[in-house]
Amino acid sequence: MSGARPSGEDDEDLPLTLVTVLERACDRFEAAWRAGRQPRPEDYLGEMPAAGRPALVRELLLDVALRRERGERPTAAEYRGRFPGHGDLIDAALRAAPGSTRDARAPRRPRPPGPDPARQAGLNLLFGVLALQNDFIACDDLVGAFAAWVADKARPLAQLLVDRGALDAAHRALLEALVAEHLKQHGGDPEASLAAVSSLG
Repeated sequence: MSGARPSGEDDEDLPLTLVTVLERACDRFEAAWRAGRQPRPEDYLGEMPAAGRPALVRELLLDVALRRERGERPTAAEYRGRFPGHGDLIDAALRAAPGSTRDARAPRRPRPPGPDPARQAGLNLLFGVLALQNDFIACDDLVGAFAAWVADKARPLAQLLVDRGALDAAHRALLEALVAEHLKQHGGDPEASLAAVSSLG
């Protein structure tokens, strides 16, 4: 995951094809986090054959550290219910994540970089502009949701629009795919994507 993800011994034993699947799943997971969403790690397991799932579970449990950085307190019991049969990996992830009571002398796993506030603002604005241009929301909906987001950036603009009843889940999914495609076409740069959208008038 963008260099923050340590390679494990299990990775070295996987065929190259499974390593590729693992890397892609991890990159998509991290991209979803950076886009302001909170993806569920278990949703990414279906694309990995059984032989590679333990390695993917271990990597996706970076979710523990990301949630702790948000102030949440994930528990072993919660993850055991979501990842049956992977108790050892879960215990290791909880010990290694920042905020644990593990021995301070033990080597620490590198902390994932936090979200860039300017990038987050750009992504939220891009989402809102595309929603408005495609007539999924009204201008007043966008202004109100963006004001709420500025006051409390814990929730992405997309979620605020859904919570306020201005957008349904199906349109949100369509817009998130559209945002991702815009970013792909503009080198992952929200500002370049916004400039392209603005040029459409």
